[in-house]
Amino acid sequence: MSDVLVLVPAHGEPVALTRSAWDATVDFLADHQAFHESLLEAWRRAPGVTVSDLQATRMAGLADHEAEDPFTAAEDRDGLTRLARFCRASGGFLVAGPEAMPAPAPPPEPEPEPSLWADRPLPAEPVEEEPPAWQQRLRRILGPFAVIVIFLVKWLAKLKILLLALPKLGFLKIALVGLLNLGIYALFWGWPIAALVIVLLLVHELGHALAFKAFGLGVARIGFVPFIGAYAMSKEHADNVWVNAVCALAGPAIGGLGCAVLWWYGHEANWEMIRAAATLGFFLNLFNMVPIVPFDGGVVVAAFHPYAWFAGLACMAGLALVFPNVLILLFLGISAWQAYSMLKRYRSGDPETLRFYHTIKPWQRLAILLMYFAVAILLAAGYFEAAPPRPQ
Repeated sequence: MSDVLVLVPAHGEPVALTRSAWDATVDFLADHQAFHESLLEAWRRAPGVTVSDLQATRMAGLADHEAEDPFTAAEDRDGLTRLARFCRASGGFLVAGPEAMPAPAPPPEPEPEPSLWADRPLPAEPVEEEPPAWQQRLRRILGPFAVIVIFLVKWLAKLKILLLALPKLGFLKIALVGLLNLGIYALFWGWPIAALVIVLLLVHELGHALAFKAFGLGVARIGFVPFIGAYAMSKEHADNVWVNAVCALAGPAIGGLGCAVLWWYGHEANWEMIRAAATLGFFLNLFNMVPIVPFDGGVVVAAFHPYAWFAGLACMAGLALVFPNVLILLFLGISAWQAYSMLKRYRSGDPETLRFYHTIKPWQRLAILLMYFAVAILLAAGYFEAAPPRPQ
């Protein structure tokens, strides 16, 4: 198997890189679960594999997202930006063997030596020549791959012992983060209510998973976000904003139904702890309907128009003024950064991004709007019905 591969883009000139750089790039995509495992496994069998224009655009979006992450090291951002620029401009590319690289141009014929009797010109001052254009382009394109390789080597070196001891790290990581969240919630509400809240969070994510299955996207995993909540990931990305919005709305809808069932059981059994957990679940699902990314409400209102996020930012800022606390200010900062990053990509005129947001029919926009307000109103009604009466 050759140690050299050649990326042959649909637009532009072929680019050579080492197999280790390509393998590191595929591992980078696998760590972020950007593509299905079968597709990643096919890419590992290079040469002779292709990356479509849509897949290259997704790679570019992932590189842009990592470059704009405030936690990304400053020396890595430039390389990730160059990787995104290459993928976006390639129009898709073929990963071929070294034979796909065009042969270099033959050197020019040497000029004949002048006669010994001819007047020879004085030797000119040596001029440092710039490297050829293809070498400059090669350095710009291969820069991101080198960044990825260095990042993965450093990361694996730190986790070498842990990876050897815990071969099932993915499942154990999810379980450990779930236990961490359980312990944090228990500090505020006690162990029984904290355990019920964890169950309600999983019911919420189950709603997303059912929607992923219904649209044929598949379910990659359901896990927990440290200190915050839980998440569900699909194996395939939604093709348009309509599918994305319905999948996002399914979480609060199913989560609210689970809270209603729990509150009914607590009411019938006259069990105050159960009713308290249901009340908290109603509140969490209702808060998740705030119309700003990364909340489900922000994903839903994007079906109407991404500029609707400004209304969500205004709501979050008003909430921070009325109820100032660290958690709301943290959410406000995260939401502002996410909205800025996504609106920047939308305003850049990227064809794939515009197609994603514009491929929606008028009746679908109206349906999403009606469903959004219906779920929000039902969650609010459930919360105020379940909440204990305030003392007069």
